Parts: sequence; structure tokens; C-alpha cells
Amino acid sequence: MSSRFVATVGNGRLLARIGADGSLIGLGAPRLDHETLDKPVHAVLDLGGGRHRRIGGRGWKHHREYVRGTNVLRVMSRHASGIKLERRLAALGEELHLAFRFDDDGHLHWDRGLDGLLPPTAMRCDGAWPDHFDPPPLGGATRAAVVARVPPLIESWRSAIPSLSAPFKSSQ
Repeated sequence: MSSRFVATVGNGRLLARIGADGSLIGLGAPRLDHETLDKPVHAVLDLGGGRHRRIGGRGWKHHREYVRGTNVLRVMSRHASGIKLERRLAALGEELHLAFRFDDDGHLHWDRGLDGLLPPTAMRCDGAWPDHFDPPPLGGATRAAVVARVPPLIESWRSAIPSLSAPFKSSQ
């Protein structure tokens, strides 16, 4: 089990701390300064026939990255037995949602739920990811880079675009 903090997923109403294996190790909601977890919550793969496998621990390797320009966390997990699983975590409203892709039959769920903050089961995606798990990369600098490639913009407008995408700075 890895409870090493490596990533966050949040939206201003919810802030989740994610462990190296994609487990939920901290959750601040509905107040971001108030911890709602007493111990980590892990994803479990139900393989059918009463077989369950926790996604983490011995034999697993995990790669994490954010979907470009978003706060959607992508976790690719592989087990030594050949199991490959891709998960995406996103803060939607006041809940942390989990979607997954898995080549074989199976369902993914959390080993325990938190009513109102953590739906007990994950959404299975066999084709395209739902819009909220695969939003267009339009955040910050990415938006400025796209606008900079538009040819007919007046040069004075083009130079102003990066400053509009920069983080707000207080004049205090």
C-alpha cells in the first residue's frame, strides 16, 4: 500500500489528495480546511466469480499524469499478471468521480464509500471518455498558445493575450 501523496484533484468545493497508487488518501469537503477521511480509500477491481483485486500493493506499477490543461488525473496501472487499467479522477460538483477503462470484464469500486462525496462505483468507459473526464485542453497557457496561432489578430491584441491568461496578481 502506498499512501505517499503525489497529486491533487479539486474544483474549489472539493480537494482530494491522491496516493502513488491512485488511492484517495485525503479529502477536504465540503470545507477545504476540514479532513473527511480517517484512513485511505482504495480502488478495487471486481473480476467476477467472487474475485477481487485491490489496485495497489505488490506487483502493481502506476503512472500518473493530468489530462493536458485540466485538473483531471489519469492513472495507468499494470499488474505483473498482465492486468492493465486506466483510471481518471475528476472533481464534479461536490463529489469525486472515478471513470475507468479495462479490457476484460470487471467493475471498479472504492473499498469503502463516503456518502455524498464519493460515489461507490466507477463509471466504465469502453469508447470515448465522457466530456467531464476528457475536456478540451483550454486552461491558462494552453489557451494563449492556441490564440497566438490565429493569423488575423492585430499584433497589439496578440501581445495582450498571454497577460490575460496569467494568474491574477494582487496589487497589495
